[in-house]
Amino acid sequence: MSQNVTNSEGSLIDARMVIAAELLANPDFSGTKADVAEKAGVTSRTLYRWLRNPDFVSLVNSLVLQYADAELAMVWKSLCKRIQDGDMQAIRLYFELRERGLNQKQNSEPELDDPASKLYDILGEENGSNYEVVTEAETGDEVGTHAEVSGQKGDNM
Repeated sequence: MSQNVTNSEGSLIDARMVIAAELLANPDFSGTKADVAEKAGVTSRTLYRWLRNPDFVSLVNSLVLQYADAELAMVWKSLCKRIQDGDMQAIRLYFELRERGLNQKQNSEPELDDPASKLYDILGEENGSNYEVVTEAETGDEVGTHAEVSGQKGDNM
């Protein structure tokens, strides 16, 4: 008789599902889906039915992320070494990943209506008070200090 476990969402996961999910997620396992089914003690038909089950897919995905996280430090070190060796593909990948990370960060934060606020948010200072000169975005012409532009120092422009 197989033992059932409950995942964090409260769904019932069969112990055989856990075995199959671990085999599917494990980068060191090189068997086929038929091998996975056999090792889990189910038919291939059952395995394919599980692959359409959102709870099973979620379990496999969470295990894949665990394996990926475990390898992340090694991958990072390898990428850095290739960058230091002048590998242009590695350099390009680094900047693509960096840009993707910045885009994800910006997309996860609430959008600001005012373009200056967006700029200050990107530059890292909420109110922009540490930037001495404010420039007009399209022309690049200096329009004054942040305090002058925001009206905090009167009409010194």
